This record gives sequence, structure tokens and C-alpha cells, in this order.
Amino acid sequence: MRLKGFVFVALCWMVAFALPSCMDMKEDVIVSEKIISGDEHWTSDVKIDGVVKVQRGATLTVEPGVTISFGERGSLVVGNDGPAVINIAGTSKKPVRFDGGRGIQLLNVDGSSQISHCRLSNMRGGDYSLSVLGLSFRMKEVEVSDGGGVSIKESLAGGRIDGLTVRTSKEIALSVPANYKEFIGDLSVTRGMIHLAGGGNGLTVDLDGALPYLVTTQLNLEGEVKVSGATMYFDTDASLELGARQPTNATLKNVKFYAAQGGLRWRGLTFGSGVNVTSRMEGCEVKGARIGVSLYSDNVFTIKNCDFNGNDVAVQIMRNTAWNAASIASNNTVPGGTTGINRASGGVAGGPEARLPR
Repeated sequence: MRLKGFVFVALCWMVAFALPSCMDMKEDVIVSEKIISGDEHWTSDVKIDGVVKVQRGATLTVEPGVTISFGERGSLVVGNDGPAVINIAGTSKKPVRFDGGRGIQLLNVDGSSQISHCRLSNMRGGDYSLSVLGLSFRMKEVEVSDGGGVSIKESLAGGRIDGLTVRTSKEIALSVPANYKEFIGDLSVTRGMIHLAGGGNGLTVDLDGALPYLVTTQLNLEGEVKVSGATMYFDTDASLELGARQPTNATLKNVKFYAAQGGLRWRGLTFGSGVNVTSRMEGCEVKGARIGVSLYSDNVFTIKNCDFNGNDVAVQIMRNTAWNAASIASNNTVPGGTTGINRASGGVAGGPEARLPR
């Protein structure tokens, strides 16, 4: 009898310690720190006081109606050491809720993952409640409120968000690549700025005046670029370069390009050799730059009704291009007329650190 009792206790002990690798949480539980290395289902409310990591090859599934409450140090990290799967299976009537803590980091998420009808609130531990390193999966009806914003480093093949609402008191509500409208549909941001965190070749960029934009580095855009009625703020040494190498059709209409901090100069706006003759810059303001506009393009396009006051140099024309200083001065507001337009001899825009290859 003693032997049977010992075997029974040993089996119970083994089962108890085997549960975390493949586990259904059917009752409310409290988790301090946890590493998920297998398949796990959360079917009831969970409180997390530390960091939960979903590791390479593991799957975390959260069922409809579940609420995950984070303590002050609590967070969820997915794919910290390789691709992992996360399935948030909320519905319109039973959304999955995450409340409090330091936020959710999706570092390396397998493309088979799905996040649906998810609510994130009161995550005040950092600038972003939700951080996505590479969007390779589908998200639907995600709402972030009363905490940090949302950061998406880049969009990969298969990545898509349909329905994203962001309400935050932080300065930056959304940090995304400039072509974010290609992979985010039905976006609602009620306050804050949109940080344009990257550009690239062959993009379709369509920016409007719904919210102000912030640029903190050199932003290169090539492809179809349309900006209308927007206000764009630039940090010190930040710049916007259009068509540096690739064919680019740029339409800038009624756009305000301003320095983010008063008294500190940004590098300015550059039209590279790839900008085509059908491009237009109309009704824009460029303020607080070292060089308001630098023209490298051999294709002379329309620039009219723009205000270039308030820059160290209003307009710079490269010597080997066909631009006419008198025409620019007569069709725009340029301090000093043609004397405010510099015809440079080298390949430098915005200072010696801003070389643009031809």
C-alpha cells in the first residue's frame, strides 16, 4: 500500500510540473514570471505580475472574453528567441482585453498568427502599448487606449491590419513606415502625432492633414508620393528626400514643413535626380531649415505659391540643372528674390553630412 501511495504522489508531482508546457488555463490564475515553450490556451482571466515570454516554436491562444491584467512590471513578449505563434481569438461581443502593465512586444511572430477584437488599455509603462517588429500576420479590430501608442517597425508579406483605433495621451500615437496606408485599413487616431519611421523604394505614400507627422531622421521616399494639407515636423538634422535614385512622382499640395523645435534647424527638403517632370509643389510652407529646398532633379517641374521665408538658405539649385532662379522667385515667396536662391557647384544638400548620390 505504501508503494502504491508513493507512486500516486510521484505521478501527481510529475503532472503538476509538466502542465506549463502544454496547458489549458480554465480558472483564474496569477502568473509572476513565465516562459511558454509549448502550446498553451488561456480560457479564463489571468493576472501577470512579471514578464511572460512566448518562445520559438511555441503557441499562445487566448479565447474570447478573457481579460489579462498586468501588474506594474507585467508584460507579454512574443518571439524573443525566434518565430512564435500568438492567436488572440476575440469576437465583437467577447473581445480579449489586456489591462495595465508595460505593454505587448511582438518581436518575431509567425505569419499564421491572428489577433482579432483585442482591447489594450492603461498600459502606461512605456511609450508604446503595442510594439510590432515585423508585421507578417493579420490583425483585426484592435483598440489601444489610455496608455502608450502603437509602433510598427515594418510590414512584411501577408501583414495587414483592418481596424486600428488609438487613443493616447503620449506625444506619438503611431510610429509606422511612411506607406502605412498600404497595410492599415480603417485607422482612427484621435490625438497625438504619427511618427514616420521609415521609407524606401517603390512605395505608394499618401499622407493627409488628419494628424501632424513627425520625422526624426532622414526620410527617403521613392515611388508615388502624395502629401496634401498635412503638417510635418522635423527634428534637428532630420530631412525629407524625394527621388534620390529611383523614378518618383511627387505631389505636395498645401503642406507645412516646420522645425519640431523652435530655433533648431532641420536639414530641409530635397528633390533628387529621380523626381519626374510631372511632379508638383504648390501652396506649401517650408520653415526653420538650413536649406529650405534643394533641387537636384534635371527635370524642371512646377513649384508655385510656396513660402520659403525663415530658412538659412531659401532655395538651392545645383549648377548642372536647368532650373531658373528668376522663375522660382517670381512664382513663390523667396526672401530677397533671386538673391535668396543659391546656385551650388557641388553635390551637397543641407550641409556636408547630407550628400545625395546622383
